[in-house]
Amino acid sequence: MLDLPPAKQPPEWHKSLQGLAEGCKATGDELLGVLKGLATSGKRWKSFRVALASMWEQSKIDATIMRLESYKSQMTLCLVLQIEAINRQLDTTLSGKISELVNNFGTIIKSLADEFRDQLKKEGTTYDQKIDAVLPEDGIWKSEAQLSKADPINIGKASEILIRVASEGNDVATTLAILKALRYNSMDFRHSRIADAHPHTFQWIFSHRLDRWLQSNHMPIYWVSGKPGSGKSTLIKYVVDNPETISYLRLWAGGRRLVTASFFFWIAGTEIQKSQDGLFRSLLFEILRQCPEMTPVAFPSVWSNIAHHLDLDAWHHHDLVEALRRIKLHDSWSTCFCFFIDGLDEYNGSHIELIKVLQDLVTGLNVKICLSSRPWNIFEHAFGKDIVSKVYVQDLNKEDIKAYVEQKLEEQPDFQELASREEGAAELVSDLIGKAQGVFLWVYLVVRSLLDGLVNDDRISDLHRRLRAFPPDLDEYFRYIFDSLDPIYQLQTGRALVVFLTSRQPLTLMNHWSLDLEEEDANFALKMDQRCLPETEVDLQSSRMSKRLNARCKGLLEVTPFPSLVSDYNYQNQVDFLHRTVRDFLIEQADIRERLSSWTKESFNPHLAICRILLAEVKMLRVDPAYFEDHSILSERIEEFAFHMQVVESQVGSYPEELLDELERTIAGFSKAIYVQDPHQSLPVKSYPWANWSFADRRWRTIRGDTFLTFAVERNLSRYVQLKLDKGKQYLHRSEGRPLLDYATGNIFDGDWNRQRRDAHLQIVTSLLSHGADPNECWNRGTVWGNYLYFLSNKKAYSAAAEDWPRQFYFDLISQFLTHGAEYLNPVKANPAARYDITMVTKSPFLLSPSETIKNMLPEDITELLRRRLQAGYPRDLARERSKTKQMLKKFFHGKNI
Repeated sequence: MLDLPPAKQPPEWHKSLQGLAEGCKATGDELLGVLKGLATSGKRWKSFRVALASMWEQSKIDATIMRLESYKSQMTLCLVLQIEAINRQLDTTLSGKISELVNNFGTIIKSLADEFRDQLKKEGTTYDQKIDAVLPEDGIWKSEAQLSKADPINIGKASEILIRVASEGNDVATTLAILKALRYNSMDFRHSRIADAHPHTFQWIFSHRLDRWLQSNHMPIYWVSGKPGSGKSTLIKYVVDNPETISYLRLWAGGRRLVTASFFFWIAGTEIQKSQDGLFRSLLFEILRQCPEMTPVAFPSVWSNIAHHLDLDAWHHHDLVEALRRIKLHDSWSTCFCFFIDGLDEYNGSHIELIKVLQDLVTGLNVKICLSSRPWNIFEHAFGKDIVSKVYVQDLNKEDIKAYVEQKLEEQPDFQELASREEGAAELVSDLIGKAQGVFLWVYLVVRSLLDGLVNDDRISDLHRRLRAFPPDLDEYFRYIFDSLDPIYQLQTGRALVVFLTSRQPLTLMNHWSLDLEEEDANFALKMDQRCLPETEVDLQSSRMSKRLNARCKGLLEVTPFPSLVSDYNYQNQVDFLHRTVRDFLIEQADIRERLSSWTKESFNPHLAICRILLAEVKMLRVDPAYFEDHSILSERIEEFAFHMQVVESQVGSYPEELLDELERTIAGFSKAIYVQDPHQSLPVKSYPWANWSFADRRWRTIRGDTFLTFAVERNLSRYVQLKLDKGKQYLHRSEGRPLLDYATGNIFDGDWNRQRRDAHLQIVTSLLSHGADPNECWNRGTVWGNYLYFLSNKKAYSAAAEDWPRQFYFDLISQFLTHGAEYLNPVKANPAARYDITMVTKSPFLLSPSETIKNMLPEDITELLRRRLQAGYPRDLARERSKTKQMLKKFFHGKNI
């Protein structure tokens, strides 16, 4: 049973900004129509008299001015409320920019009201005289000749102001919609997660060539490198937040406008936090936040066709790259950009590709980038050749370490008292600094141990023994901690660490609470009610789990408060490794991995456990329409669920169909709850098919009818799709909406295509075709087969990974389509713009020749045999000829190197 909160009136800011812009335009058009009518001469004097008679009574003049003032107030209120709603996501600078625009709106409307007053003063000494000029005397209207002698009302300026009001309203709404779509929930989390620099540390960086680089025109890249744990990320954060950085950059910019942006890769974060798309969306958001007038430059097609881009969150990688390129080239002589990008080694993809992207970005004199990474060979080769524009942190942080150690010890009265009566305190600090070898994390751990000793009333000699006994490097320290874990907790420790290493996203304390429940009952998530837990219960369980994790993992995992941008109380406390080096240690040490595996039960499946944990998490979410947006907590969790379910599908054993069915019921419960709160609330149609289960925006009702099966098809959950299709054709044939086969072929270039995913994709396509899906079905001015062929033949433009696909994969896909009736000899329509390429949205469908396209994809001898066979007589009775055609294709390809 879903517990619903009391129904309440939704706040004003839930109204769509697009609706506000349309309302502004409609009101402006209405007023402009009246004013244009007043300016018309000749045969329209009769309507002019009528308009004047209705408008120029004194009371109605006052009413007009009052309405204008009311219009100003309502517009200001709506925009201010909207700003408050997104204030958690847009920083102070953007809010100030929008507030400035809001004030401009108020000024414009007030100016319009003043124009009316001033005009009346010019036209006559009193309102009565103006009214007498047009009102009838003794019931007889004045003639057109008499009226023509009066000076016409000067409405040109007022019309111009109204047009400007409507135009700026649309521009602001469009800019905000694009900014909101670029932003994602965890955009600032990594920056806030990195520790601030200790006072009086890292100041040397500005005197070690960075100051010269910031001012220089000749070195586009500055590389910060160093050992694991040496403080690279803290240093980059220090530079980003330091006002000196901007001061030096302004010298480089000269009279040009300066735009800065930063991004911190995070290997332990969500998928987007360790991806190129996350990088580009962050940079674009920061640029357009500071320069909103560049929005139409970055996304010209979206700007001019905003009504066609309701699915703004489904950004294509190509569109993001192009947007950055356009911005860089636009007005390059008057604007310059400096980007700070941390943690290249934490990027989850090809580092060669990332390096090329960054090097392409700095071509020209108006872009420079400060990077950081571990000193891997690939980064040394790319960025380490110029000694002037690189720095190794461990070589220069000795004084920082000294300042940190002295401050931490000297602020302890016990240490001061101990140093005053025993010798060896200075030597303790000196020895510690000498052993550190520039690794700040090691220093932090040693100091923590020394402070524990002071609590135990250790002597100076005891503290020296602590330092000597402390492992000399991080891996040895982590092994020492691992060896000292309490055996009684081995099962729970093994489960917690294995799940943490398996998950692609950070887990919360409440996730670990669910993991404990899953240990006791594997079906706990299916049995639990769908309800948002009270804050008191969340506090209680979080407190318990914090103590349990500390006992089980002894500091290898730590709790991190989540930034305030997340309002759901379940997410106030996230769990993370003490440092990335802990994760590296657990992954890279083979004997540690074996011990973790031996601690868990043989039947334990971390991927399946994560699916259960995530289902429980979704059930505990509060009801909020914002969760149906791209990269919200809900969408990220469901994407993570789908990823791990894909792995479960590839494994041998019983299939947990009931988990997917329960997830479908849970999301349906959200929709019903939102409807109870507000029957008029529309959920945005985003890139997730499950968003369409509910009350989609009325502009998209023509494509409704999507089900959870569409989500399963797009996420390559082949076993689930097969199970549902086998239960009946009602899952396949729908009266309206996008064909399921089109969903299956539509995700061909999304994400990482390994062997497992290719096999699942082929299985789904085969299942749909075998159950009667029509490859030649028309939808959205194209055909399923035509669109699929287009993307198969243009793989290089959409996915670098696809270039390595084996030809056997292409043959299997194409043969399935052809043996199930896909057109081969005659041209087919393709309209890829409707789903993928924003830059093509205004283009018309085009014809594609299947035979020629396939010829360019497969070996010539094979395609020639295929052409002759099909040209001799395309099978009319597909049901009878399908088997024969399939055997023929196999014969053609048998033994070939494909």
